[in-house]
Amino acid sequence: MSLLDEILALTDAVERCIDSGDWLGASDVNARRQQLLVELCGDGNERRLDSATRAALSQILQRNQATESRLRGERNRIAGSASKLKRGRQALDAYRLNTGGAAQEA
Repeated sequence: MSLLDEILALTDAVERCIDSGDWLGASDVNARRQQLLVELCGDGNERRLDSATRAALSQILQRNQATESRLRGERNRIAGSASKLKRGRQALDAYRLNTGGAAQEA
């Protein structure tokens, strides 16, 4: 398996981890993928890559951007849910305080 093939396989694996909600797994796989990308491009000689490799790397970049966008949306959704839960908890605490329920709950 070539270095590029391995990077593509790891890109698929990162996406599968994210799809299944395995954030730690995605992070681990991505760290390995980043190492390979540095091996392939990190020597400053990326202009020496053939056009097929550059095209594949461009596709990986587009996939990364789409994944990042999806993750930002998910993060915003989770943050919104957390905020809603916090407000609900605060409302419940205020209600208990005003009705004397806090003394009964303790």
